[in-house]
This record gives sequence, structure tokens and C-alpha cells, in this order.
Amino acid sequence: MKKYLLGLIILCSTVNVFSLEKNVLVIHSYHQGLEWSDSISNGIISVLNNFPELRVHFEYLDTKRNTSNIYLKSFVELYRSRTSNIKYDAIIAADNAAFDFMINYRDEFYPNVPVFYCGVSYLDYLQIKDINGFYGFSENPDHKGTIDLIMNLFPERKKILIINDKTLTGRKVRQELDSLLFLYNDKLEFEIIDDFFIDELEERVSQLSDDYTIYLLAINKDRNGNYLSFKHGIKIIKESSNVPIFGSWDFYLRKGIVGGQISHGMDQGRDVAQLAYNYISNKNTNPPVIQKGRTRLCLDFNMLEQYNISKRSIPKNAIIINKPKLTAKQVLGIKIGIGTILFLVFVYFYIQRKVQAKKLKKLVEKRTYELKTTNKELEKINQSKNEIISIVAHDLRNPIGNINAFSKLMLEREAQNLSQKNLDKITYINDISSYMLRLADNLLDISVIESGVLKLDLNTLDYVSFIKAEVQKNRATASHKNISIEINCPNTEIILNFDEIKIQQVINNLISNALKYSDSGDIINISVMLKDNIVLTSVKDMGPGISKKDFEDIFRKFAQLKTNKVSTEKGTGLGLSIVKGIIEAHGGKIYVKSDLNNGAEFIYELPVLNL
Repeated sequence: MKKYLLGLIILCSTVNVFSLEKNVLVIHSYHQGLEWSDSISNGIISVLNNFPELRVHFEYLDTKRNTSNIYLKSFVELYRSRTSNIKYDAIIAADNAAFDFMINYRDEFYPNVPVFYCGVSYLDYLQIKDINGFYGFSENPDHKGTIDLIMNLFPERKKILIINDKTLTGRKVRQELDSLLFLYNDKLEFEIIDDFFIDELEERVSQLSDDYTIYLLAINKDRNGNYLSFKHGIKIIKESSNVPIFGSWDFYLRKGIVGGQISHGMDQGRDVAQLAYNYISNKNTNPPVIQKGRTRLCLDFNMLEQYNISKRSIPKNAIIINKPKLTAKQVLGIKIGIGTILFLVFVYFYIQRKVQAKKLKKLVEKRTYELKTTNKELEKINQSKNEIISIVAHDLRNPIGNINAFSKLMLEREAQNLSQKNLDKITYINDISSYMLRLADNLLDISVIESGVLKLDLNTLDYVSFIKAEVQKNRATASHKNISIEINCPNTEIILNFDEIKIQQVINNLISNALKYSDSGDIINISVMLKDNIVLTSVKDMGPGISKKDFEDIFRKFAQLKTNKVSTEKGTGLGLSIVKGIIEAHGGKIYVKSDLNNGAEFIYELPVLNL
């Protein structure tokens, strides 16, 4: 007897989220961690958590794993030996064992406390009509609804293997089945396995032919009394057989069953919790003694796809789980669309390059032959080249922009529904199209600057306020990389005549370069100083620095110097060339100070407006 008493530790958990005004005791038939019991608990808490005046207590009888009469008798004796100062206002009994326990011992342990039950299988009104203070929901799996669903989805399969056990739940299920299977005598053949060894069961389901389906019911104990969890039971069946599997409880969903007319523990928990609260809060003190628990028709999208089930066969009221936002056909369509766009862009670019190359070649040959000694004509040829670059960059920008926007939209909205392989491909498309957009924009800028037609929209502004605002915009990006930006400016205004958009491009490019070559924990210093009617702006980083022999080269087009710093940000090699052109268009100049491994400082000068 001692070893049984040592095993009779009642798993008792108290959810202390309410005040102490009223107490509700929840008694589960099974154990914490069993999916069905946990689902009922979640349903109860989802309702009672809304009422802060309640305190909820949980106890578990653990009868799924312990079914002997000795255990049950010992449990009752242990319960009698316990004392409790808690006065309960309501008791919720989940499933048959807890319900039977309350029927037999409520008046001894909790006299006059109302009992609200759920998950009680195949309860008859005659069983409780003369017992006061019992109200709740029976749990009657809709076997007929599930069998009819099997016939509808798989009309060619005329044999159903029903897997059940001989637990209390299993025996009640068998009684219900025996009362309705005769309805299908001329339509289906049934084979019932309810007394089995695990290896025998595995062998039998592995031998099923293509005219079978499986209806999986209770499978928690084998012939030796070995306990199986719901998860383990469905895993054994799924791995041993390729025929479609159906069930009637939510703990089999998402584990390999096609679906069924499903009883949900969450629904049972919600409904009984609301019933109990309405009673103890005097909203409804005379509820029905027994109500039928609800079921919902649920199907698994992945299983429907696996067995090629036609959409026309699926009932309109079915709830489809695991349904992706994009079907396989839609994903394929997107892939084809992206591939087509990329191909067209490639063809367009290739043709344009050939056409423009021919034009450029003829133009250069003609001008070189006719006016090869004339600098003026050479400048015209260079101008033509810039125009061609501008045309190519402009014409490519729209299709590349569309690709970039489309790939970004997919990453924002559909990333969770894509396979890792497709996600990597779309991420690559987004990265390379972003780079091509920057390159197109820079090509347009450099072509305008080199053509000598750069137009400035000059405005008289406070340069100090302008610089502070631009630095502030870049601090979020710097903070994300754990890099600090410090600024040193005069406390008074400095009035300059400059193109705000163009100088924004200058300062943001220099800060971006500094961030690119800085490490986590580095500091970027930005300073503004007025000297002899010249405003000097400095952007200094703590990066790898620049060799003095490279000072002039860094301002050339497509210059990308090698450093020890590995950056994930791919540049176009045009940024500093554009910066130099903008500063010189303002009548200023830009230069760099640096030593290898000691950071770099870019300084540009702008003239002060003479008022």
C-alpha cells in the first residue's frame, strides 16, 4: 500500500491571478501536460482571467496513467486525510473520472458546492436528473459526422480500421460505435482493434491496402497496460501506414490526421467556465443540467494536398488549418513572374547596350576622324557619352524599381509562408535590385555633374541648424550598429547660400561612409567651424584609414579602395565623386586627412554668404 500512497502525489497548481473574494476548484481527470487537459485549462483561464474577483485552483486525478481500483481507493483515502481551509464557490470537473469522483464524493468533501462539468463522454440525462447542483456539457464525439466525411472525401475507400483502447474513455466510445455502425452495413466494412500490443498494431496498420482509411479514437493503453500519450499514439500510426487517418479530438490535429468532426478542449473549457461564472455571479442560477458539447469540422490543408483531395469535395463549413496564404501554384506563378521580369530586363539592357554601343562607336569614329585635334569636339563626344549613360540609367530605373518594390513587398508580407530556399532567393533579388537602383541614381548624378549642367536650387539658410538636423536623422542607423555620433557646432547661426537637397546628399554620403567603415563601439565626430568667411565641415571616423597615396584616387569615379575592414554594404564607387562635384558647384572644395589604421577625416569648405 505504501508504494501506491507514494505515487498518489496530486499535481496541484494554483493560478494566483485573482483576488481572494471567490474560489473555483478545477479537478482534472488526467494529468498536467496531457494535451486535452491543458487545452481545457487554457479555455477555462481565457474566460475566468477576465474576472479579477476569482481565484482558481487546479488538481489532477491522473487516471489516464493510473487505472487500478487500488489506486482509486487509495486516492479517496488520501483525499479524506487532507484538510483545507479554502471555501470553494464552484467546482469544475473535467472529463469522466473527475465527474464520477464528484458524483460519489461531492457531498462528503464539498457539500452544497455546485459542480460544473465538461468533457464527460456520452452522459445521459437520466444519470443526473435527480442529483442537485450538477450542470455542464457532455462530450459526444460526432462519429457519424466523421464517418460521413470519410465517405465524402474518399468514396473509393470502402474499409475503415477503427483504433480504440479499453480505457474508461475507450469503453464508452465503443458503446457509442456499436449503436451506429449498423447504419453503414451496405456501404462500408469496419475492422475494430481495441485490445492490442503496440508491435501488433504497428504491423497491422503497415499492411493496410489502398481501400482502407483509419479512424483513430482512444489510444492511451495497450494490452500490457503501458501508457501512450496522444502525441506518441498518432506518431506510431502515422509512421506505420500511408493510408488517410481521421479523428474526433483536437489533440490529433496538426499531427497527421486529415481531419474530422472535432471536439476541442478549448471550447469545452471556455463554455464550462462561462457557465460557472454566470452561476456564482447570479447571472444564471438555473442553467440546464446537461448540454451537448459542440464540435467543429476541421481539415488539415497539408493532408488535403498530400492525398490530392479535390476542393469540390470539401464541405463549405469546414475549417481549414495549416492553410498557407500562398498556395504552391501561386508561389510558382510568382517565381515565373519574377523570372520573366528579370529576363526581360536582361534582354532590354542587352539590346540597349548594343544599340548605344553602336551609336557611340560611330559617333566617336566620326568625330575623331573629322576633328581629332579639336578639344571642343572631344568635349562633345564626352557629352554624348554622358547622355548615353544617363539614358541607360534612366531607362533601367523603372523596371529595376518595380522588381525591388515587388521583392520587398513579398519579404514584408509573405516571408513566413515561403520556404527557406525561396526566401533566400527573394532576399538576393531585393539586395541586388537595391544596389542596381543606387547605381542608376549615381550614374544619373555623375552624368549631370560631368556634363556641366548641374543646376543648384540655392536658398539662404542657417547651416548650423541644417547640419544638426541631418546628424539626428543618421543617429538611428548608427545606434543600430552601436556607433555614436558626436557633433560640435557653434552656438550662433551661420548663414549660407546653398542647395539644401544637394548638401544633404553630401553630408549623408560622408556619414554613411563613416558608418560603413566603423566598428561597434566607435565614435564618429562631426564638427562645423567658421574661419575667414569659410565654413569648414568635418566628418571624422575611427576606421582603418586611407593611405596618402590614395587621397586623390578616392574622388575618382568607381574608385573603391581595399582596406582591412570587411563591409557587408556594397558601394557603387561613385559617391565621393558626386560629393566632390556638388561641393565644387557651390564654389567650395573637399579633401581628406588620414593615416592608415588611424581613421579618416573628410573636410569640405563652403563660402559664407556676404549680406
